[in-house]
Amino acid sequence: MKKFLLLILLSSFNIVNGQITTLNVPKDKIVEEQITYDVTTNFMGTNAKAYVGQELYLKGISESLRVYGYSDFKTDQNTTYFRESNVYKCCSSKSKFNSSYELLNGKYFKVLEVIPHGYTKEFPTIYSEYFFKLEEKESKDIVYYKYNGKYEHSFPFVVVSHFEHLKNNSVGIKIITTKNYFDNTDLSGDTFELKTGDIWTVEDVTIEDKYYKLVYVVKNSRGNRKTIEVSSFNDTAPNRAILTVKEYNKYKLKFGATNWNKIFEEGKVVVGFTEEMCLLAWGNPNSINKASYGDQWVYDNQYLYFKNGKLTSYN
Repeated sequence: MKKFLLLILLSSFNIVNGQITTLNVPKDKIVEEQITYDVTTNFMGTNAKAYVGQELYLKGISESLRVYGYSDFKTDQNTTYFRESNVYKCCSSKSKFNSSYELLNGKYFKVLEVIPHGYTKEFPTIYSEYFFKLEEKESKDIVYYKYNGKYEHSFPFVVVSHFEHLKNNSVGIKIITTKNYFDNTDLSGDTFELKTGDIWTVEDVTIEDKYYKLVYVVKNSRGNRKTIEVSSFNDTAPNRAILTVKEYNKYKLKFGATNWNKIFEEGKVVVGFTEEMCLLAWGNPNSINKASYGDQWVYDNQYLYFKNGKLTSYN
């Protein structure tokens, strides 16, 4: 009897221990990275969600293109195609798929939400199409704008906080440009003499009314006024045509007035120049070939040859 009970107990133990169980582990919560809008730039590229909460100003279009109106504005983000029935403020005189220029130009919109579109949901590193859910400031209309983070030229807005940042941080800055950067006609239509070393002061930030680009209005000591595209002003290329007075004086002191004039005004190189001086004169090379005799910098059909960091010849 005892043996029988023992066998039953052992059998029960084996059955219990032979069962495989699973434990319900809760899935990790997906926490979206919070992207903050960078006021120093107007176009955030693939970081589209940074626009949430921002106010956007819709720029004008150059006169010859106004008949085509604005593309990519819809009343419903769920429909796949643009058609007359879902185009916001339809239509332009040349396309029933575009919004009217006259009805949209100069409007302000607030970004309420950024919604991934199409393949962007599955492959956000490859695709960058989104719908901005917008509220038009005056009418309170809800509008959907199709945004592509790959193409800055198609972004029709100026971000208000970016514009304000430019106003607050650029007005009053003094700059020097190369003599051939401007033509010699000022904003009033008068001609004037361009002089090497002219100092220009940033007076204002605005949108010019020909191509509707963001520009600085600058004025020299003789009262002449010109405009400079913001994108050119912020150029970081070594051989840029615009420098702050502080940068200009630093290089002039470092390299000497004669050498600096050749570099900045003439864009020329001279045997004996350092690599830094050549970069400032010609910009970054297309490629660099290294050899036992030194380095060869390759430009478009031109070459610079260096030994121990000094220019030995060029052709």
